[in-house]
Amino acid sequence: MKKSLILCATLASPAIAGDATWSACDGACTVTQDAQGATVAFQSGAKTTLPDLLFAHGQKPTECLNTALAFTNADGTMVQLFNLDPEAETLTPAKQLEMEDVTVFPDSAYLSCDGKRLIAQDVYGNGGEVILSTYEGTFIAPSVDETNWLTTAAGGRYGVEVVLSDTFNGYRVVDFETGTEAKFEALHEIDQPVFGEHGEFALIRHSVTPVVTDIYRLADGALLLSLDEAMPGGQAFMVDDAGKLVTMPDPAQK
Repeated sequence: MKKSLILCATLASPAIAGDATWSACDGACTVTQDAQGATVAFQSGAKTTLPDLLFAHGQKPTECLNTALAFTNADGTMVQLFNLDPEAETLTPAKQLEMEDVTVFPDSAYLSCDGKRLIAQDVYGNGGEVILSTYEGTFIAPSVDETNWLTTAAGGRYGVEVVLSDTFNGYRVVDFETGTEAKFEALHEIDQPVFGEHGEFALIRHSVTPVVTDIYRLADGALLLSLDEAMPGGQAFMVDDAGKLVTMPDPAQK
C-alpha cells in the first residue's frame, strides 16, 4: 500500500535537546544519544558508536528490545536496523529501509518487541499509526486504504483498525504475529477503543444510552467484562483473575 505522509511526534530530538539514555535488552544494554550520534553500551563496558544516527525510541518502555534496534538519519528518510545479541554483546548492521515518500522521526517511531515491525504516527490527516515490515519495508497496516485509522498496543503485537465500508463499520483487532483477527461492530469517533495492560481491549460505547464499556481479550476476542458506565479515561487498566476491573497508574507516565 502506497502512503504519502509524514511520521512524527515532535521535531525536538535528543540530538538537539541534549544527551539522553534509554534502557534495552531487559536492562542489559543502554542506548545513549548525543549531538554526534548514538552509542550502544553493554554491561561489560563494550560499546558500539553509530555516528549521525538517531535512536527510534517512541516505544515506552524500550527494555523489551532484545533482538533488534532501529535508528533513523537526521532527515528521517532512512531507517537502519541492527541485529542485537545481548549475550554475545554484539550489534550487527541489518536491513536499511529507504523510506521514499515517508519521513520517520525518532520521537514517535519504534520497533515492535520482536523486531519485525516498525510503528510510527500518521499525521497525514487521519491520525492513528502505520506499520511497516522491517523485512520488506512494505506497509502492513492500515490494510484497506488510506482512510482507515490504526492504533497499536504496547509492544506492537496487536493493532486496532477502524474499518468503514459498505459491509462493515467498526473495529478490526489484528494479532500481527499470528495473523488472526476479531471484528467488533462500533461507531468510529463515538465508541472509543482503549488497550489494557495485560492483553485487554476495551470499547467505551458512547453510541448507546446509558454508556457502557465492553472489555475483550485481544488473543481471541472473547468478552471479559461489561460495565454499565464509561470506564475512567486516562488510566491504565487490566482485568484480574477474578474478572474484576483494576485501574493503575499509566506506566508511560512514570
